[in-house]
Amino acid sequence: MSFVGDIRKILLHLLLLLSFVSAETHNIHADVPPGYESPSYYPTPKGGWIPEWEAAYAKAAVLVANMTLAEKVNLTTGTGIFMGPCVGQTGSALRLGVPKLCLQDGPLGLRNTDHNTAFPAGITVGATFDKKLMYERGVAMAIGGALTIKGVQKAGVIATVKHLVGNEQEIHRMTNVVQRGYSSNIDDRTLHELYLWPFAEAVRAGVGALMMAYNDVNGSTCSHNSLLINGILKDELGFQGLVMSDWFGQIGGVSSALSGLDMAMPGDGPVPLTGTSYWAYELSRSILNGTVPLERLNDMVTRIVATWFQFGQDNDFPEPNFSTNTQAEKGPLYPGAVFSPTGIVNKFVDVQGAHKEIARAIARDGITLVKNEDNLLPLETNASLVVFGEDAGTNPNGINSCADKGCNKGVLTMGWGSGTSRLPYLSTPEEAIKNRSTTAKSYITNRFPWNIQVKPEDIAIVFVNSDSGENYITVERNPGDRSYAGLELWYGGDTLVQEAAKKFSNVVVVVHTVGPTLLEKWIDLPTVKSVLIAHLPGQEAGNAVADILFGDASPSGHLPYTIPKSESDYHPSSALIDKPFEQIQDTFVDGLFVDYRHFQKEGKPVRFPFGYGLSYTSFGFTEATLAAGVRLSQYPPARIPKGTTPVYSHKIPDPSEVAWPKDFTKIWRYLYPYLDNPASIKADSSYTYPKGYQTTPQPDPRAGGSQGGNPALWDIVCTVTVKVKNTGQKPGRSVAQLYVEIPADLAPNTPKLQLRQFEKTSNLVPGQEEVLKMELTRKDLSIWDAVAQDWKAPVDGKGVKLYIGENVEDLHIVQHTITSKTMQGFNMGRYVPPDHEGVVSGNQLAGKHALGSRARNLQKTGELTVRFEMPFPIWCSTCKPAESVIIGQGVRFNALKKKVGNYYSTPIYSFRMKHSVCGGWIEIRTDPQHTEYVVTEGARRKVIAEIGKGEYEETSTGAGEIRVRMPGNNEENKTLDPFAALEGKVIDKNKYMTEKMRMEELLRRQDRDWEDPYERSRKLRRAFRADRKKREATQSETEALKDKFSLGVDLLDETEGDRIRAGVVEFGQGDNQTDFSLSLPSSLRIKPLFGGPNHNKQEIRTKPGQQKKRKKVRDVAAEKKALLQQDLRGNTRAAIDPFLLMDETMWQQLPGITKRKKSNKVINEISIESREEGHSDGARKSKGAAEGNGGLPSNECLGKSSDSLPRTPSDVQKARKPLVAGLVDYGSESD
Repeated sequence: MSFVGDIRKILLHLLLLLSFVSAETHNIHADVPPGYESPSYYPTPKGGWIPEWEAAYAKAAVLVANMTLAEKVNLTTGTGIFMGPCVGQTGSALRLGVPKLCLQDGPLGLRNTDHNTAFPAGITVGATFDKKLMYERGVAMAIGGALTIKGVQKAGVIATVKHLVGNEQEIHRMTNVVQRGYSSNIDDRTLHELYLWPFAEAVRAGVGALMMAYNDVNGSTCSHNSLLINGILKDELGFQGLVMSDWFGQIGGVSSALSGLDMAMPGDGPVPLTGTSYWAYELSRSILNGTVPLERLNDMVTRIVATWFQFGQDNDFPEPNFSTNTQAEKGPLYPGAVFSPTGIVNKFVDVQGAHKEIARAIARDGITLVKNEDNLLPLETNASLVVFGEDAGTNPNGINSCADKGCNKGVLTMGWGSGTSRLPYLSTPEEAIKNRSTTAKSYITNRFPWNIQVKPEDIAIVFVNSDSGENYITVERNPGDRSYAGLELWYGGDTLVQEAAKKFSNVVVVVHTVGPTLLEKWIDLPTVKSVLIAHLPGQEAGNAVADILFGDASPSGHLPYTIPKSESDYHPSSALIDKPFEQIQDTFVDGLFVDYRHFQKEGKPVRFPFGYGLSYTSFGFTEATLAAGVRLSQYPPARIPKGTTPVYSHKIPDPSEVAWPKDFTKIWRYLYPYLDNPASIKADSSYTYPKGYQTTPQPDPRAGGSQGGNPALWDIVCTVTVKVKNTGQKPGRSVAQLYVEIPADLAPNTPKLQLRQFEKTSNLVPGQEEVLKMELTRKDLSIWDAVAQDWKAPVDGKGVKLYIGENVEDLHIVQHTITSKTMQGFNMGRYVPPDHEGVVSGNQLAGKHALGSRARNLQKTGELTVRFEMPFPIWCSTCKPAESVIIGQGVRFNALKKKVGNYYSTPIYSFRMKHSVCGGWIEIRTDPQHTEYVVTEGARRKVIAEIGKGEYEETSTGAGEIRVRMPGNNEENKTLDPFAALEGKVIDKNKYMTEKMRMEELLRRQDRDWEDPYERSRKLRRAFRADRKKREATQSETEALKDKFSLGVDLLDETEGDRIRAGVVEFGQGDNQTDFSLSLPSSLRIKPLFGGPNHNKQEIRTKPGQQKKRKKVRDVAAEKKALLQQDLRGNTRAAIDPFLLMDETMWQQLPGITKRKKSNKVINEISIESREEGHSDGARKSKGAAEGNGGLPSNECLGKSSDSLPRTPSDVQKARKPLVAGLVDYGSESD
């Protein structure tokens, strides 16, 4: 379709429906029925607390913390319709490496592109009942850019699940100038058990994005529904990705941001292509004036960037190489701007690969055989065939001539709307049949030819269809829904079949349909022998149906819906509602009873039941088993609290961050985050917030705890296995469907049967068997308790029944009841009183061990009776004659297992067993060091030669024995003992766990202490005030003392340790040592600070003529020394703490201490020795205390200038860092 055609489509379908939506229109809605209200839920829960997303959020937090306001807003808002290559694109933050994000439809192939694969639609995939094909389709489509979940996201494409929720009819879903979109009124239980269920599974699978629906839910528009987005999706289900609006589904700015919307698509406001927006520059304004909290914007951007990181799109992820606006190679880069720069917009990259094989397999395996009388199918290739119906051919105007498949011409490959894909080619049924049969004729018309000549052997194959699509396109008077055609076949399909049935004795009908279609007008006609429901097959439509018609494969599809006998058999609430000038209240009064649940409740017969599907062969279901899993309590275990989330500054950004850049070239109609005069914006308190709005986080919902809800919901409660055997004459595949009946007394209005699991066999040849395994989770057996707001299950599965079969009305194995007896793994049949539920087990209450009599000696001797299998052959030493009896490998004994030691932390176990032949005891022990068993008593290992300690090699092997080559004694085995390496890891882990528990305990105490922050703060302030007064008084005393003695150092408070140390300091060889100092340990009575002549490190040698002069100098020096001693007594601790050092060479002056100037008459020179404190690298310090490295260079003068002293408190702290670096030697004889 040309760009002009696109503009026409926008004008006709979007402007007329969405334009001029005023605030008054938003508020025009009828009151919802009682009990269907949607209470508010604020604020939006932050993302990033799920472990699987922690790494992505950590990366995102770094980027977001450095983003400007303009960059943040840019990533949340689309750039406008037709403003890029994709159907939607955001702005970018290129400064930080985040490009524009491309959003493109692709449920079955990349929309409006070429060289990609058009896969079968989702309804066809469901009909395959094949989990492997479902996954492979997603993987293959990801390469072409489509959207599924696990398969898609494996290739780095962000999958989007849509539409949340209640979009159950197309007409009147969108709000427009005259009408607000209808309100789907759904009760809480029905929402959780039915409509929300697939979304919860998608969230659990880790889906990256979610799109909101157009309609209201319980009176609140989905894209503004705070309970739906904030409460259920982001809080209860723990969704970590981004939430976007549907295209033009946003109808408000501040309200949608507060309600949890993260991205607005395509960004336009009420009138597209006018440059207006609810967000973009308006969101910038709302942040600056405070109406939208900055915290909310930060979470929006973090979710978007974290999703980008989560799927690796930061690692060279390719940019779009296509244009959704044109098929030409070159074109406008921004078509919506009209006046736009041009460039290459399509690179025609072929991404099909071998995807057509997967597409064909899905289309083929989804085809459902519902009738095959006289085994008419499969056909012989030489059969005389006549093909009828336009649905067997192609669109005469071209396979892609209708934009978004907005017509029904030729074979129906897919519905119409935004979820379609261009066909790279089309295999038509007519072409595929003629490729197999040389006799086939065709009449590609919906009118039966009046002059046709029919032979008895002729077989008619009639192709008919029923179509539907999206509301913005109307086809044959059907505006999306089949409101005009109903469930009837289109273009007179019923008449075509009836006319063929009159002429031909054998008729095959192939129906391509979007869903349930009425077949009653011809299904019972005797000549209509076979009927195939081929659903929506995609590009391989012809090849797939030919594979089934000619028996290349046996049909294995099953109906994913019920085919009724009459449209009136459905519940009245399922009918379409058409009221064009008022808000429609679509109340889901049928509750859980939808499709087969409804028909079973009402007891109405159907044409073909849910899950129905025939095969060319037959199957038998036998030997169903039930294995217990996790015990089923009434409610799941308590959830774990949320983890931490990114934290940012709350400061409002500078308005200049959203001012228009200088010399910026604007694109007309393009949406930007910039404002003309942002500095003029002031705080605005006039905004009226929604009722119930708050900024205090809500309590964690009890049903949450991880992605999809409480992780315990997916605990495996039981595992069901069933053996399926091909009992027919042809190869084929069968599907086992597992239905659950939940006891009616658990909750009223519970459907009798609900499909909870299914599995499909491989292609079984006749006589071949296969065992299928199906697991049931806690959620599968639970109902939603709307009062408790949690999932409730029957305790121990009491009253639950399981049914296995091939459809909901053909159940081969029925009433397999889950009870405590059949599932002893739950509680071993022991009763636990309600007040002990979840606290103790039944065995503990009964005083018994879970292992029963096997553990009778466990408490006394530590022995546990186990089944032991002999690991190698041994000779019994007790049998007579000795070693005449061999015990072979694999022989089993009842052995007494006991722990007898450890190798590091790995236990060594002993296994003692009695040989029944001689009654002798045999003991075998484990040898963890050599990963071997060792015979220690009563036997000898057979014919083995010892090579090294603990290392063995078998030299002979008897019948039935396993030959094992043990490692020999060679150099390459002399590696580090892995148990020793493991031991270190175990110790580290235990240490980590201990420290973690301690930290958690400290955090709990902190939370407890600060439970009332005001009271705690008041007590702290009172204590601080008292302490401050005390400090001020002490400081005054200290300053007075410093002034009195002219001290140049800071004085520390006297402590008991100071008084003890002062008592042990000797200043010379005095004889008045106190009794106190003598009573101290010798380790404390160290060499005096100012010692006698023997204190010198080396003796000073002098000449005889100098003795007299030296003596006089010593006397004067002694006098001066006494003065210095007196000065140092009170200050010693302020400089150094020498009293625990035993090495006199460790004394060294510390920073901040200056030596008193000496008289030239007394002392000419003072020799100072210093010793550096030992560093790890052995290097000596080379900088002074003023540089903060805690020491002076050796031989530096004590009379250092004041410039070298610490100048700031931090310098002082650095100078004090070494506790003791050494002592100054003042005791030299040279003094």
